Amino acid sequence: MKLNFSVDMNLCLKEIKDFDKIRRIYEGNPYYFFYHYKNLKGKSTKEIIKFFKNNKKEIERKLLKKKKLIEKAWMPINNIFFSEIERITENKWKYKNYECHVCCVWGGWYDEYRNKIAVFAFFNKADYLAVIAEELLHLHFWEIMKKLKIEMKDKDWRNFKDNFYWQFSECMPCLIFSHSDIKIKLKFGKYPEWKHVRKLFKKIKPIWENRKNFMDFLRKALKVLT
Repeated sequence: MKLNFSVDMNLCLKEIKDFDKIRRIYEGNPYYFFYHYKNLKGKSTKEIIKFFKNNKKEIERKLLKKKKLIEKAWMPINNIFFSEIERITENKWKYKNYECHVCCVWGGWYDEYRNKIAVFAFFNKADYLAVIAEELLHLHFWEIMKKLKIEMKDKDWRNFKDNFYWQFSECMPCLIFSHSDIKIKLKFGKYPEWKHVRKLFKKIKPIWENRKNFMDFLRKALKVLT
C-alpha cells in the first residue's frame, strides 16, 4: 500500500466557500486555521474567501513546499503503518493506493468508502503525521464495518452528537495508537480529543482490553452501543 500526496488549489478555493461550516464544526474556532492565518482572525467568511482568491499563487507555492516535507516525513513510516493496521485489525486494506490532499482549509477529512483523505499543510510534523494516520484509519474502519452490515448514508453524517456509529469511529484512533501494541509512535493521547465521545470511549475500553480479536471487539462493543 502507498499514500500519494497532491496539491489542488482549485479544491482549496472550493473548500474555503464552506468556511461557515468549518466554524460550526469547531464551535466557532478552527484554532489550527487561525494559528497559521493570524491575519484572518476576526474576519468574515467573505473576507477570508477574498484573501484566498487574491493570494492563490502564493498559497499554492507554500502548499507545494509543505507537500514535499510531509511526503518526506511520511515515507519512512508508510509500510509499517499499513502493515501494522492490517495486523491489529486483522483486515486487509481495500485499496493499494491512497491519496492525500495537502490542503489549507480543513484540519483533515476522509472521503468515506473511497481512498482519499486530506490534511492541513501547516500543522507541525507530529500533528500532520497523526492526522494522516487517523484519516486513513477511518477509511479502513468503515470498510470493516461494512462486513458487519453497517454502512453510513449521506443523511447519517449530519448530526455527530446523536450518531453513536460515528462517535465509535472517533474512538478507534485512540484505542489503536494509544492502547495497543502497535509498532509505530504517533501523537495520540490516552483519551479522544472529542469530548462528545469520551463517555462512550470509557464504556468500550474494557472490551478493547479484553478482546479475543478485532472482530470480537467490534461485535461486543456494538452490543453495548445498540
